[in-house]
Amino acid sequence: MEARHKNFWIKLVCKHGWTRKSRGKGIRKTFFDRSTGCKANIKAAVTGNDKEGVDKFMVRVTGFDVAHNHNVSKSTYNNHASNRRVEDPDVLAFVDELQAAGSKPKLIMQYRPKKKKPHVTLRDMHNMVTKLKEKRKGCATTEERLETVLQELCETRGNRATVFVDDR
Repeated sequence: MEARHKNFWIKLVCKHGWTRKSRGKGIRKTFFDRSTGCKANIKAAVTGNDKEGVDKFMVRVTGFDVAHNHNVSKSTYNNHASNRRVEDPDVLAFVDELQAAGSKPKLIMQYRPKKKKPHVTLRDMHNMVTKLKEKRKGCATTEERLETVLQELCETRGNRATVFVDDR
């Protein structure tokens, strides 16, 4: 067994079992607070397995508590934002193409296959469209993009451009 695995152990805890220390100084409470103080966890450690004389290792469960203090269901699991994230490049390309053609997020939701995993909310679709739009346009401002287009136009022989700036 490798030396880096000699003292390796891990504790997996329920999503609802811990809270993040607030870094805010305001009085607003966070909207998405998942903590219920759930004690469900699984503890595992790496141990050696030298039965056949071969240097192997195995993962041994050293402790567990599977009693949750909240509802555990497939619909609750599927509703978490981390499980609704779309990472399929084909779906992202499809959404980007529809958005580039001028479709609104609500209309894109209607054309997206219903049975396709994961379940996506309208808010998720708005966020996806915004990210794809930023990726397509780049992080430049409107003025920077306009300046780039004008420079490319002026670099072609015979083209000229004049820019009038109105400072009000």
